Amino acid sequence: MTPFRRLLVAAAAAALTTGVAAMVAGPALAQPAQQPIGPKQYFAGQVNGNIGQSVLSVRGCAPATTAAAAPGKGNPLPGQTVSVREFVVPPPSVGPTFLGYTGRAHKVSVDLVVEMVEPPLAYQVHLANLTAYGQTAAIPTTLSIPCNAVVTAVFNPLNGGAKERVSDVNVTVETPHIVAVAPTPISVSSASIYLLQGTGFVPNTGYTVVECPSTNWIVPQNPCVTSNSVNVTTDDNGAFTHSFVPVPCTVVVPSTCYVGVAIPTGIDTITLVGADKIIVP
Repeated sequence: MTPFRRLLVAAAAAALTTGVAAMVAGPALAQPAQQPIGPKQYFAGQVNGNIGQSVLSVRGCAPATTAAAAPGKGNPLPGQTVSVREFVVPPPSVGPTFLGYTGRAHKVSVDLVVEMVEPPLAYQVHLANLTAYGQTAAIPTTLSIPCNAVVTAVFNPLNGGAKERVSDVNVTVETPHIVAVAPTPISVSSASIYLLQGTGFVPNTGYTVVECPSTNWIVPQNPCVTSNSVNVTTDDNGAFTHSFVPVPCTVVVPSTCYVGVAIPTGIDTITLVGADKIIVP
């Protein structure tokens, strides 16, 4: 649980003890789906379910483990969303810009503000106009995001008047990356248990990690070892850790294999996203 969520849960408990209606603080206190946005309401923008800060998972940028952000651009992975959450009671201040106020508004506009240092450039990409709490809008996979840009998701009440206040989410652009940590020493006579450490994936999302002899292929091909996979769920930061026992993925041994998440990246192309290479005796 992120510091933001811990503070929100604490604020909800405090509100209950004083007889005030509790604010929504997490899945256990989920508010009704599609509750209309209306005037004089406190709210917070969410990217991938996170308030204040979130990972935006993209394909094509350097992994977060590299020393510096690489030039170039990346495309968002599928399954990422923006939404707004209402607060019946204003939470304690956990950031100067995370809490918004609708004023007179019935809609909230969601935009990505992209700021680049070199060349110096800033632009805005409109994502959606939200009319309800519990409503989600997909972040398009066709967007092209500079890898070294500073990105902010801005949730702006539409026609809210003088009292309206925007809600910001600071977005960190990351590319999925899996590190397969080998046991020491690697056994040639029995199965070796690796530790898979994944970062840069979509937060709070389930994935199936598979083992394959290649990192790209054309459908309907399926070169992966279908009988050897593990299901993982990422945390608020898009990370996971899971054990994995590799098996030979080719007829010839030792096998050069890759572990990653198979995701469609074209009309008929599958890419093993976040793949790391392992040698199986």
